[in-house]
Amino acid sequence: MRRLLGIYLLFALTLQAEVLTLQESINSTLKNYPDVKSFALKLKQSKASYKAAFADYLPQVDLSAEYNAIETYALPVNGSFHTKDDDGWNAGVNLKQKVWDFSKTSSKVNAIKIDKDISALSLNELKAFLAYKVKSLYKLMIVQNEAVAVRKKDLESKKAYYEQAKALVEQGLKTKAD
Repeated sequence: MRRLLGIYLLFALTLQAEVLTLQESINSTLKNYPDVKSFALKLKQSKASYKAAFADYLPQVDLSAEYNAIETYALPVNGSFHTKDDDGWNAGVNLKQKVWDFSKTSSKVNAIKIDKDISALSLNELKAFLAYKVKSLYKLMIVQNEAVAVRKKDLESKKAYYEQAKALVEQGLKTKAD
């Protein structure tokens, strides 16, 4: 008996439904819907592409340092060592800045900015559409609940008419055909 009661309680707890408000259900839908996630990732990708394209305008600095032991110590030639460089260290700094590239970079940056804006608008449009869909489903549920309530009232009234008709038949005021 206890085992059966435990199974019943476990079953009842797993079937316990949680009622969500309209805003909670919209937030949950927007959080978990796969297309929203993919559009959000596309928007992130577009923002990163914009930053990378805009970085072409920035100056680029290259630092380099090198140590070459082979050039420092050569093999002996006729009893003496010959070297090209006494210490073997080389260091350098290069600075590059785009001055003019015939608007290639600016066109690329503008195209990527437009792509970023399109991604943001697509994400907002999808979110608005999903919110509309959830709201319409909530309204449909309200209408369906009202329809069920109307059907119950209709059934109650039909039962009352049936009971009244049975009573009238028993009294002889009506026939079964009526």
